[in-house]
Amino acid sequence: MTTTTPIIIAPRQPMVAAETGLISRDWFRFLNNLRTQSGDTAAGLVTAQSNITTLQGQVTALQSQVATLQGQVVTLQTDVITLQDQVNDALLLAWLP
Repeated sequence: MTTTTPIIIAPRQPMVAAETGLISRDWFRFLNNLRTQSGDTAAGLVTAQSNITTLQGQVTALQSQVATLQGQVVTLQTDVITLQDQVNDALLLAWLP
């Protein structure tokens, strides 16, 4: 299939053919030429899907790490409260006769 410079479709040209309910021939050719000239290929789509799958796996791993870190933060907050209570108790005992 040869690539041609896409001719801009006139605004009066309907995008959908009334008789078929499908995209009109002119619009199909215009959009298909744009897609072809942009280098879009089936291999590109497979690569993009592979990249998406990889990124989804990375997001899942990061979500797991975030959950782990959130649990650690809760534990540390509890430890800080315990230590504050111990300091307060020690100060109170130091002031008592």
